[in-house]
Amino acid sequence: MKKNIITILAGLFFCGLKLNAQNDSIHYLNEVRLSDVKLRDYSKGNLVTTLPDSILKVSQPSLTELLRLNSTIYLKENGIGGTSTTSFRGTNASHTAVVWNGLNINSQLNGQTDFNTISIRNYDNIVIRSGGGGVAYGSGAIGGSIHLNSEFKFKKHFKQDLITSIGSFRTTSTNYKIRYGTNKLYASLGVDHIDSKNNHKYLGRRAKGKKNENGEFSNYNFNLNLGYSINSSNVLKFFQNTYTGKRNFSGSLFSPSNDSYRDNNTRSMVQWNYFRNNFTSVLSLAYLYEKYRFFPNKEELDDFSFGKSTNLIFKYDVNYKFSNDIQLKSVFQHEDIRGKGSDIISERRTRASIALLFSHQINKRLHYGLNIRQEINDSDNFSFKGFKDSVKETYSDVLSFNTTTNIENDDPFLFSIDLSYCFSKFYNLKFNASKNFRTPTFNDLYWNGPGGIGNNLLQPEKSIQAEISNEFNYKGIDFGITGYFIKSKDLIVWEPISSTIWSPINVTKVYNYGLEAKLDYTYKWKKSAIILASNYSYTVSENQETKKQLIFVPLQSITSNLVFRYKKMNAFYQFRWNDDLFVTRDHSQKLKANDVANVGVNYDLYAYKNTNYNLGLVANNIYNEVYQLTVGRPAPNRNYQIRLILKF
Repeated sequence: MKKNIITILAGLFFCGLKLNAQNDSIHYLNEVRLSDVKLRDYSKGNLVTTLPDSILKVSQPSLTELLRLNSTIYLKENGIGGTSTTSFRGTNASHTAVVWNGLNINSQLNGQTDFNTISIRNYDNIVIRSGGGGVAYGSGAIGGSIHLNSEFKFKKHFKQDLITSIGSFRTTSTNYKIRYGTNKLYASLGVDHIDSKNNHKYLGRRAKGKKNENGEFSNYNFNLNLGYSINSSNVLKFFQNTYTGKRNFSGSLFSPSNDSYRDNNTRSMVQWNYFRNNFTSVLSLAYLYEKYRFFPNKEELDDFSFGKSTNLIFKYDVNYKFSNDIQLKSVFQHEDIRGKGSDIISERRTRASIALLFSHQINKRLHYGLNIRQEINDSDNFSFKGFKDSVKETYSDVLSFNTTTNIENDDPFLFSIDLSYCFSKFYNLKFNASKNFRTPTFNDLYWNGPGGIGNNLLQPEKSIQAEISNEFNYKGIDFGITGYFIKSKDLIVWEPISSTIWSPINVTKVYNYGLEAKLDYTYKWKKSAIILASNYSYTVSENQETKKQLIFVPLQSITSNLVFRYKKMNAFYQFRWNDDLFVTRDHSQKLKANDVANVGVNYDLYAYKNTNYNLGLVANNIYNEVYQLTVGRPAPNRNYQIRLILKF
């Protein structure tokens, strides 16, 4: 199989050289500023929301708070600073892919990303891509994907940003970012640190007089990007991100806690970008490392459990523009994954994938895209019979729309189609459909510790999804409404095999469907402006065996951000409402609906050319709303933060 992979790779490379030889004109550098061009050129039928640098600077530093207040994604957070995962369109935490500069970085141990380990201020923009993204971004992109993007600007500039804040519960945060560029070089460095005692009061009658105990956390985030333009056709890039954190996991209203958790994540990638006229190739080599240690007693550091994994990734992208309207992209990726831990015997997995993405802008109004991907979850034992079976399975799933099949295949064949039609400046219609998947993790396959045994016969989770979006734009008003449906099968569920031992199997069938609406409005006059950004979601996530809503999925949610600007000052009001959500499968317990609001004001102390000093004051949970993030963990009471932003 390795010979076949090398043959395919070589064919893609020499095919690219042959196409390139047909034209010798220069491909300009501004075309390679983005770290992930698939978002721009191959997602035109999807809902794509970009949160720019201006929003990232004034938001809380964690990705959790950014998404909580600027999207309808539900964040499941085990206390402030604790582990934080998503429910995107009612799917599970492992069904949201987090993509770092084009690479899926979900954990190989549990299939998730902890959103409290991501510092948003180290990136130039963060993008929310709704709808399945399995063809472009691989395992886990069933509900959608979150993209962390860095831009390279090869022009003469030198900029520095310093953001520092102090707030309630002895919370301090500092971020420093520097960017330097010439026509040949680009470098950016970001360092982020946050530290908190996190000893907030518990609100409510049952919690009177109690505080959050054992909730301290501290972490560092380091981000480095380097670029060198060798000549007009070759650019080298280097990406580096390192996170190290120490946090204690808070107790609850029902039981105290004295444990501690330390984790380290390192991501490194080197790229060679080659481009000439209509041909572009990107050769990437990346190394992802994750490690954690859990201490049941933070006073006894010799007693701990641990887990770690490494992932060596080789990726080769080739893109060719046949014209300004038609382009084709091929992506080959190979991964060598190794995992080890206290409860996981040392294991190794090799997997590969081959994808083709086609984009055609028929005219100014109509665009469509056709994309396919063959996933190879064991590249040493892949056969063309397996490929035939995976295509047959997809054909059966799509045409019969049946949730059962006699085919057992762990190498999914994926597809996606998208369509965008602009009827007028006022109305745009989008549609996309796809098949997506999630690969079983090391924990699912190989766990051999307290309370559980892994199952190495698990099949990947699979889903078929479709959505249709309507977008309207009129005199500063942007309104959109989207309906979607996701059918999932072979979901991995841990079930008891004895009174004390659990093991995972493929059983659950789930339907997710709902509506999403957004309203953005901007009104400007003289030196003033009013800006409104609101989102609404109606989400059904139903287990087809029990006919019940899945746990931790609110039926409805609303977010709204209102900003008033006048000369050097702007004031804002942030609001989020979540419906009731169930926390037990039999619906015997639930968390009540809650509405939480924040207010703040920012003032430009000094502004001249590229220099700006800004002072801000924020009050969170201004109504002292009593609510819980998870069962037994009340959220913080009203709290304050003073922030200083220096740009020079």
